[in-house]
Amino acid sequence: MRDPLYKVRVEAHSKSINKIVKQICGVYRDVYSDDLEVRGNTPTERFHSILEIIRSEFEKGTRFSAEIGDEFGSNFAGDSEDILNSIRRRLEFDDVTPNQFYDCLLRVFCDISSQANQRYVDVPLGEVFRLAVADVRTRFLQNLNIRVGKNRHFPRMLSYVSELATELSVDGYQPLKIMNAAGAGRVSAVSNDPAKLKVRVDAEYFDGYEEWWN
Repeated sequence: MRDPLYKVRVEAHSKSINKIVKQICGVYRDVYSDDLEVRGNTPTERFHSILEIIRSEFEKGTRFSAEIGDEFGSNFAGDSEDILNSIRRRLEFDDVTPNQFYDCLLRVFCDISSQANQRYVDVPLGEVFRLAVADVRTRFLQNLNIRVGKNRHFPRMLSYVSELATELSVDGYQPLKIMNAAGAGRVSAVSNDPAKLKVRVDAEYFDGYEEWWN
C-alpha cells in the first residue's frame, strides 16, 4: 500500500536549520570575502558539516571563530564546544526535521490505537506532543531539551499534526481530527495552548498502520 504521507515526506525541509547555516555562511563571507563550502544533501547534514568547519576554525584560532562567537553571543572563552553547544541550543526543536516528527507522531497514534478498546479515542493534544517528543529523543536527538506547553514551539508542532490530519483525510473521512478540549465549537485559527485542544483518533485506521513503514 502506498504511504499516504509520501508527498509530505518528499517536500519536507527544515527552514530553521537553513537559516542558521545561511547566517554562519554570511559571517564567513564577511571575514574571507569568499563562499563557505558546506557539504551535505539535507539541511541536517549541512548543519553538522558546518559545525565541523567551525570546530576546525576554533582549533586554528582564526578571526572567523572570533566573529562566530560574537554572532551567537556565547561566553565561550575560546572553547569550541561551548560555541557549538550555543549554536545547537539556538535550534532546539528546530533541529528536528518534519520527516522525523511525522514519523514519531504516526508511532504515537499507532501505539494509542493498539491499546484502544473502542474505535474513536480522544487524546489531549499535550499528551500527544509529550509522547512524540519523547520518541524524538529516543530515536533521533537524545539531547533535545524542550517543554510541551504554551511556548514558541507549539505553533510548529500544531502545524505538523494539522498537516498530517489533512494528508490522511480522504473524501471527508478524517482518521485524525483536531478538536477543542471541550469537544464543541470550531478550533481557533490562532490556538496557542495545547491544554485547550485534543485529537480524535480512529483506532481502526491506525491499528494496522505500521505496515506502511515496515
